[in-house]
Amino acid sequence: MAAIAAGNERAFTELYHSYSPNIFRVAMNYTRNNTGLSEELVQAIFIKVWEKRIKLEGVKKIEDFLFVLARNTIFDYLKKEARKNIRHNHLYAVQPESENNTDLMLLEKEYSRILQHAIDRLPPQQRKVYLLAKQDGLPHDEIARRLSLATSTVHTHVKLGTRSVQKYVDTHLAGSLIIIASSFIL
Repeated sequence: MAAIAAGNERAFTELYHSYSPNIFRVAMNYTRNNTGLSEELVQAIFIKVWEKRIKLEGVKKIEDFLFVLARNTIFDYLKKEARKNIRHNHLYAVQPESENNTDLMLLEKEYSRILQHAIDRLPPQQRKVYLLAKQDGLPHDEIARRLSLATSTVHTHVKLGTRSVQKYVDTHLAGSLIIIASSFIL
């Protein structure tokens, strides 16, 4: 662990080859045997290990550290996908049975407009952090480094920004969808 913490790539490669098969099996269980996604998650987990390598010197049991990191990374991904699917399904729930893609495009455009307005309403620093996390997919420690902020501050900005955006979208989307849906009927 000390060698990896010091930046020794060979030691990191040995760690990867030793533990990636076990992490891959865990990912396969959580992703319902989606090989491609499981491979991506394993890569993301080990990228995080490398990014957090300085913390490895204090790790007593690497198996426990890797398991917790893997579990959190996989759960974060699955929660993000679930939220995306809920919003996506909400759009389709009001879609009338029609072959007309124009209607769907209108719904998606309205959702994008509401989402953008919600993001624009965030305080400037919170908006910047939120966009780096949600649109660019950067980890909190990377955002903290880029913006010279504490990681806990980044976490708070993302949490509050996400809560604010979700509340705004939930409030405004329902009304807009009813108006759009009623125009389909007319």
